[in-house]
Amino acid sequence: MAVDRFQIPSFFRFMLIFRVLAPLAFLGIVLWAISGPYIGLSKWGPLVLVGLAGWGVWEFVKLCQWYTFSVELSDEGITISGEALQWSDLAHGRAKTAMQFDTFIELTTKEGRTFKIPACIQQSSFVLAKIEKHFPEIEKEA
Repeated sequence: MAVDRFQIPSFFRFMLIFRVLAPLAFLGIVLWAISGPYIGLSKWGPLVLVGLAGWGVWEFVKLCQWYTFSVELSDEGITISGEALQWSDLAHGRAKTAMQFDTFIELTTKEGRTFKIPACIQQSSFVLAKIEKHFPEIEKEA
């Protein structure tokens, strides 16, 4: 049984780390700026700090979600991040134009579970063609 495995390229995984570090760097700059004698914390300051911290947490969650993401395709089924599915288990699917970590392919099982494949997956057009071969009901959106 031949299995094709696709991951997110290392460049995009490396970019995920910088997407976490950016809000932390801004948070550090803001904290450094308000610690000086010339700039104080305004009434919006705590909201800015909470917003930057929330942004950092959000990017960290996305880092954990996508860093080890992989898709395996075979004639029997598809494995998305370790979850094995048979082609007959799929009820609905759609593919749309996307960039980087936006959802490129979304597959829904008959039980209602949804699996998302990002646009930055290796050989994304081949992945879509292979899914269409085994699951021709997939909808395409522009």
